[in-house]
Amino acid sequence: MEDIAQRISDGIFIISRDLRILWANQAVLDATGYTMEQIIGKTCYEVTHRRDTPCQPPQAVCPIDEVKRTGRPYRVQHTHFDKHGGKVFVEVEVHPIKDRDGEYRQYIHVTRDLTDVLWADEELAKAHKELQDLNQMKIDIISNLSHELRTPLTVAQGSVELALTKDDPEMREELLKRVLRSLDRQNHIIENLVTLSLIYAENLKLFYDRVELRAIIEKALNALDYQVRQKSISCNLSIPEDLPQITADQNKLYLAILNLIDNAVKFNKVGGTVDITARCQDGNIVLAVADQGEGIDPEDVAVIFEPLTQLDHSIRRRYGGTGTGLTVAKHIVELHNGRIWVEENPGGGSIFYVSLPVDGA
Repeated sequence: MEDIAQRISDGIFIISRDLRILWANQAVLDATGYTMEQIIGKTCYEVTHRRDTPCQPPQAVCPIDEVKRTGRPYRVQHTHFDKHGGKVFVEVEVHPIKDRDGEYRQYIHVTRDLTDVLWADEELAKAHKELQDLNQMKIDIISNLSHELRTPLTVAQGSVELALTKDDPEMREELLKRVLRSLDRQNHIIENLVTLSLIYAENLKLFYDRVELRAIIEKALNALDYQVRQKSISCNLSIPEDLPQITADQNKLYLAILNLIDNAVKFNKVGGTVDITARCQDGNIVLAVADQGEGIDPEDVAVIFEPLTQLDHSIRRRYGGTGTGLTVAKHIVELHNGRIWVEENPGGGSIFYVSLPVDGA
């Protein structure tokens, strides 16, 4: 019988009524790291729980106490420790052993290692939670995109319908300008989405030329003129006259810079300032776009360039957007062998930096 017990992979103890270990098989010695001489005569809670007192509910139910109380086998899950403090999750099953007088004087204490099973269950639960989060993210993205794409269309449609009822040329011209602004906004959203899809499909083609950074920035500021005036924001452009040209894809670089300035305007305070500066440093052009908004929490800095990231997920949030602008800007800059990062603005808000090599890719 001892030979059979030694060959069983589960840990087997023989324990007395006063909870002292009388015998253990090799599986126990392997799991705990002790020798037979080190555990014989010691209590089970000293060896398996590394404690000085017996297990007590509700923290840990002693299965031997339950067997003493009911006279029936009892099973429970416990956390055991080896001699070095390593944690093992086990299922403990205790059976009483009757002597010739019918008294329960010893107990068979069987432990089965559940660590891998419980870790697998934990990983399964984690994967299930991640899947639920992913599904919710997809719902949020679809809702957000629907809202962002529908809004400019609604404005454009309403403006056209209103323009058809007006005889005043100035009023009709203003309404048509509103239509153009709305369609430009929608085109910007779609351009970001298409560019992002091409980036992830590794199918975005760049057409390089020598370009003037100032011209690209001025074009972006002109495109955002309405948003700037709507929030009474002052845009300050400071670029040296002798700033060298860079080798870049003008259209893609324009989209990246447009996204950065749009971000600075969108998250700025009413009446705030956007400072745009550029300088030549170590063979690179370093562009800085600073705003006076609420700034970015340090823990959020690591995720703001992630795709479809919105630090506030509600479509009722104060600021619009699909969460693609900074991602597109980051990838375009990196495709030009450049670098993009963000720092806290000492005057409040954030400063986004872009470093691009003068000689391009």
